[in-house]
Amino acid sequence: MKLVLKISVIFFFLTFVSCSVKMDKASDAETKNPEFVFINPELTQYENMKKTANITSKTIEQYKDIDISYVEGVSFETYKDDKIDTKGSCEYLIADTKQDSYELFDKINIYSEEQKASFTANYLKYDSKTEQLVGSRTDNVHIEKDGIVIYGSGFAASGVTGEYSFSGTVSGEIETDSNSDSVESEVQ
Repeated sequence: MKLVLKISVIFFFLTFVSCSVKMDKASDAETKNPEFVFINPELTQYENMKKTANITSKTIEQYKDIDISYVEGVSFETYKDDKIDTKGSCEYLIADTKQDSYELFDKINIYSEEQKASFTANYLKYDSKTEQLVGSRTDNVHIEKDGIVIYGSGFAASGVTGEYSFSGTVSGEIETDSNSDSVESEVQ
């Protein structure tokens, strides 16, 4: 799924702001208080002199002796041929750059221009090593594309195969020119 690959570009940026300062012993204050706080940062990636991604946020907090960044108020855009290809946002992001995993929380909105599809959720986790994007077993992910609305729990998407699935209850609507049908099923 190209969307998953584009999200990986966004998370790649966060590795640049990760610090791995190692000290033998960190005081209690050092582990509870951020070592660095970036206010209203904007990160831009260029490849071959072309902008490929842009990320903004309210804050990024980094802590001593851990490879985790806590990000609030994230917005991002990826570009293809100098045009916006994917854009999205979420309220909170935890970036574990050592494990290459990223957790998005609250009011997650992603729109893919190429797929003409939007994804909304309250929780998603991306593992860039396996290129897997997953939701929780109980929270719904909402997908809209071409008059089709699908929402369900247990969402999983593969950047390798481009396929996505739901392991929980799935509901949806298909809009046609004359009427709107509703479809509900449970996936076992």
